[in-house]
Amino acid sequence: MMRVQHRGRALVLAAVLGAAGVSTFSVSQGAAQTGGSLTQQATQLASQITTTGQQLDAINEQVNGAQYRLQQTSAVIADDEGRIAAARARADALLALVQKRAVSVYQSALNGNSTSILSLDPTELASSQKYTQAASDHDNTLVGQLNLARAQLAVREKEALQAQQQVKKELADLQAAQAALRAKAGQLASLNSQVQGQLVPLVAAAKADQEKKNAPPADVTKLPPPSGRAGAAVAYAEAQLNKSYCNAGTGPTCFDCSGLTMMAWAQAGVSLPHFSGAQYSMFQPEIPMSALQPGDLVFTSNPSDHVGIYVGGGTAIHATSTANNPFAVRAEGIGFFSHAVRPH
Repeated sequence: MMRVQHRGRALVLAAVLGAAGVSTFSVSQGAAQTGGSLTQQATQLASQITTTGQQLDAINEQVNGAQYRLQQTSAVIADDEGRIAAARARADALLALVQKRAVSVYQSALNGNSTSILSLDPTELASSQKYTQAASDHDNTLVGQLNLARAQLAVREKEALQAQQQVKKELADLQAAQAALRAKAGQLASLNSQVQGQLVPLVAAAKADQEKKNAPPADVTKLPPPSGRAGAAVAYAEAQLNKSYCNAGTGPTCFDCSGLTMMAWAQAGVSLPHFSGAQYSMFQPEIPMSALQPGDLVFTSNPSDHVGIYVGGGTAIHATSTANNPFAVRAEGIGFFSHAVRPH
């Protein structure tokens, strides 16, 4: 069965589930109205909004991964069922043929008295000493190989069905965590819209400060366009800047992270799965972060969580629900990313 990159998935899920509770942050109306206390509250709210966005970003991609693995196991099961049916049909046809041959040999030897051989079950014919005396070793070997193949396929199908059930459970758990995080993000957004007075510009300033940490070092509109297939992928990604982020989005109006990179490289004729972990696994070995070229795919510390596309000038474009621009395809510095691969 195909192996899929899903390193750290259980750990991420546990962390997300633990973090999905309602935030304890609240705007204290009775707090001392000092610059320090207001700034602290603003920083705390901005940090929780950013962190929750990052967690939601990761869980959305984990759901993509579970759906991807479910598709794989379903395909394996369907393929195995077809192979088992074909093997069974071939074995039955061959058994009928060798039985006919055995009867002919027996009749020739006993002047047409075939009662005994006709009473034998085809399966018994394939394994018994009587059959080996009546048919060729070659036929007997073929029947054995077909029956063995059929048995092996049945075992593989059973394993695939077990894997499918496990992935379905994992998907349900991830979707529950996803719903909890969405609720938390909604509550934080509501809280952010309710802050009053001096806290409003302070929250905005705190979020802008967080944004600067990953600011793109280059203006992507002024970067020289790369050539070849990478150029087509980069041009597509740049054309999507500032479009909305949406879970499982593949355009044209909104994207999630792996949906954006999938569609970008589709413009160059390269087919990618809609899951960052599978995109990472597809193009091993890794490319050093110091050797990036436009079009390379860049990933966070756990490649199953997030992916973007490098466009040059120390800058990547990715679809993200984090920080100051929470629902947009955006350009950022590559400090947010840790791993890279090069599609080919």
